Amino acid sequence: MKKIGKKYLDPVLAEMIAQRIQQLRDEYGHTQEFLIDRVKLDINRYEICDRLPTLMSLRKICEFYDITLSDFFLSMNYPPKKKKVIERMPKKE
Repeated sequence: MKKIGKKYLDPVLAEMIAQRIQQLRDEYGHTQEFLIDRVKLDINRYEICDRLPTLMSLRKICEFYDITLSDFFLSMNYPPKKKKVIERMPKKE
């Protein structure tokens, strides 16, 4: 993950999201222009990883393709699990 100004960017995740959007477009034979016209988002900038879509933008894409956010991210096992032990807070009684 690298820091750009005040924001962090994970180039691996950005590329995975870009590929998933392109995969959906390809599956339906849609061009970038077609999808941009329908959802009014910067699809071209997402696909070249110049910009990351917000959660609400991803929601619009999912709604257009009639899939859930879970469906969108289903094939992305990212970030990889490290099988680390996570400290638990004691339960209050």
